[in-house]
Amino acid sequence: MMIKKFLSPLLAGLVLIPVMPGVSSADTLPWRPCREIANQWAPDDDRSECAMVTVPVDHTEPGGRTFELAISRI
Repeated sequence: MMIKKFLSPLLAGLVLIPVMPGVSSADTLPWRPCREIANQWAPDDDRSECAMVTVPVDHTEPGGRTFELAISRI
């Protein structure tokens, strides 16, 4: 009974949380060969692609300070 008492408001709150779309999808990022972006990347690597994404330092303050995060894909 105690679990139900606390679980109901929690589940109701989850329904009210807005779903925020991502800033970018993988298809809209400026992908480039990693060897052009990353220092000391293997010069013969033709498969790996890299991009830089700006992300907040603190996810609870998305309008605050940010930094560039390097991501890669094969």
